[in-house]
Amino acid sequence: MRLGGALAAAMMGPNFFGVVEVFDGKLRPVVKMSVPAETATVAPSPACKIAG
Repeated sequence: MRLGGALAAAMMGPNFFGVVEVFDGKLRPVVKMSVPAETATVAPSPACKIAG
């Protein structure tokens, strides 16, 4: 199994958590917290045997 470039890049970036709020009279996504990818994902395990 091979990950596409965009998907692999998304997994390396931070994770954003937020809500939708009214800003300048329009609904906008507002980021409330960001978690680095290193913190949000665990290291690969040698026990995982996904065939490639």
